[in-house]
Amino acid sequence: MAIHKKFSKIAGLALMLALFVLSFANYAAAVGEEENVRVILNGAELTFDVPAQIINGRTMVPMRGIFEALGAQIGWDDATNTVTAAKGDTKITLAIGDSVAYKNGAAMALDVPALIVDSRSLAPLRFVGEALGAQVEWSEETRTVRIVSSDTTAPAVAEEDLDSSWDSAATKINLNQSSVSIDGAGATAAGSVVTITEAGTYVVSGSLLDGQIAVAATKDDLVRIVLNSADITNGKGAPIDASKCGKLILILAAGTQNNLTDGGTGFAYRDEAEQEPNAAVFAKNDLTINGTGALTVNAGFNNGIGAKDNLLVVSGAIAVNAANHGLRGNDSVTVLGGDLNIRSGNDGIQTNNEEDADKGWIAIAGGAITIVSGHDGIQADTNLRVSGGEFHVTAGGGVSEAQTITSSDSTSDSYKGMKATGDVVITEGRFAIDSADDAVHANGSIYISGGEFALSTGDDGVHADKELNVDGGNIAVTKSYEGLEAANINISGGIANIVASDDGINAAGGSDGNYGRRTFWRGQLFGV
Repeated sequence: MAIHKKFSKIAGLALMLALFVLSFANYAAAVGEEENVRVILNGAELTFDVPAQIINGRTMVPMRGIFEALGAQIGWDDATNTVTAAKGDTKITLAIGDSVAYKNGAAMALDVPALIVDSRSLAPLRFVGEALGAQVEWSEETRTVRIVSSDTTAPAVAEEDLDSSWDSAATKINLNQSSVSIDGAGATAAGSVVTITEAGTYVVSGSLLDGQIAVAATKDDLVRIVLNSADITNGKGAPIDASKCGKLILILAAGTQNNLTDGGTGFAYRDEAEQEPNAAVFAKNDLTINGTGALTVNAGFNNGIGAKDNLLVVSGAIAVNAANHGLRGNDSVTVLGGDLNIRSGNDGIQTNNEEDADKGWIAIAGGAITIVSGHDGIQADTNLRVSGGEFHVTAGGGVSEAQTITSSDSTSDSYKGMKATGDVVITEGRFAIDSADDAVHANGSIYISGGEFALSTGDDGVHADKELNVDGGNIAVTKSYEGLEAANINISGGIANIVASDDGINAAGGSDGNYGRRTFWRGQLFGV
């Protein structure tokens, strides 16, 4: 009897030890799985001080890290253990341990409440992403969460940028061939040169054979120029030169045709050291174009329309003929709409900011854009985001010129349809691209979740140096060397038909002997 009890006690201890070992093994395996969860935002992998982890079947991530990555400002109330995040008109509130969160005051149920792990507040990733307007997808096969947000870098558009109205109090500037008359305050005329010195709205009508509208206000002034059937030629420089103001807004009056022509070979810089102005329409700071009228810019010397900071096109029928770049914003270019027709000796639309990693991006949300460019059709110095619009791009003479050029990733001799030094994110749009080099190219990663593509190229249809992620869209590559190429390729959806003289889909990082990862998930239809 004593032996039986002793045996039972030993057996019980052994069972407890086995259960403990099994539990520890399961825990260790779970931790290992958590550490393998990858979070990729717009093609770039995110890292957190506390790893993303699966808790109760939901991916949980540090709130500060994910909110800030999605462009939101975050606050913390220590007394109530509550996190608040704000982005634009959206405000989100989450309390630790609460199964209900609030978006703009409306309650939203959480499958798993926010919690604290290793002194960090964690929240369900899907809730955070979708609450801020992003698309969130999970791959069980690769244990990867992919997030697409089309506006992480896009600026908040101010009401003033959208306002194309003016009233009778606006200053009237009347152009009469070689002379100018002014009715109102804030501007003076010397011969055929008009100088605007104060904030305000100025309505410009008539024509100048050889003159200029110069803006020399203060660094904080908002200057609005209404082009109301204005035709200005400047034989020695830029027809519009805003050397100083906080922001210049050009308004294209409804039903009008406006023409601006620079000096071409007779052009002389106002500031030789800074080489300014470097565009027929030039702003030292921010430049916005709106209204429903038409504008033709003839830039025989350098760029067509340029801003040293941010360039925003809201609307209008804009034709640009430029010796160099068509549209150029050093810090950013944003296109919300309009009908753009660009012919350029260099890039059609370009940013150029090598000093700040948060700048140099291009965001296009709509419009009809036609580009015939000597080099890249669209070239972003950092990231390119497209969430709408219709594009007709011929770059570098098109595929027929592919054998006559030598291409590279440099700005000066690149002949790509759409290119970003950083990442490319496309969520919607219609794209017809004929390019001597890659049709869509990123030195970083590319994420395509929608859109229709008709691509003809002398090299790759879609090329990413890092990752190419396709989970939607309809991609037709009618001519290419390689259809889709990247170091790693992930395909989870969409339709593609590819014609290639070499590989249809190549996960080789640009080298046929260096094979990368190709991942195909259910739901896609590909013909190669």
